[in-house]
Amino acid sequence: MRSFSTDTIIYDGTGKYSIQKVSEHKLLSPDSKRTVGRPQLERWKGFDDVKFKRSKVTCSTCRLEGYNRKTCSNYPVGKKT
Repeated sequence: MRSFSTDTIIYDGTGKYSIQKVSEHKLLSPDSKRTVGRPQLERWKGFDDVKFKRSKVTCSTCRLEGYNRKTCSNYPVGKKT
């Protein structure tokens, strides 16, 4: 069981403390309400669950994203001899 004091300690700056009764302050209960059901906790993620950012594939010929040099339509197919 908790007990709360209604005394206030005041320091006046000269090295003396004085105790005064404070009766005009009321102790109020917190405004939070308890939720219904089991609390949802975020589980700890393992090494396999972490998602890494992947780099986008870029073509080395035309420098566009989304495909590589093998599937590039701007790449010359064969050499003329």
